[in-house]
Amino acid sequence: MAGMDGGNGGWSYTYGATMATSTTLYLAVDEDQIQDTERNHTTEQISYIVFESPVVYSE
Repeated sequence: MAGMDGGNGGWSYTYGATMATSTTLYLAVDEDQIQDTERNHTTEQISYIVFESPVVYSE
């Protein structure tokens, strides 16, 4: 999550049978139920990074 709108926390996740394509990343925000029982949520900001090719770290 890159920011939080509203008073409820949440976390972002990918969803669907195909979580991503070459042009689309399917994301949603799931709201916590700590302060209340509903799970309605306002718009949020989600950050992500995509690499064109695998990243290999050598020691």
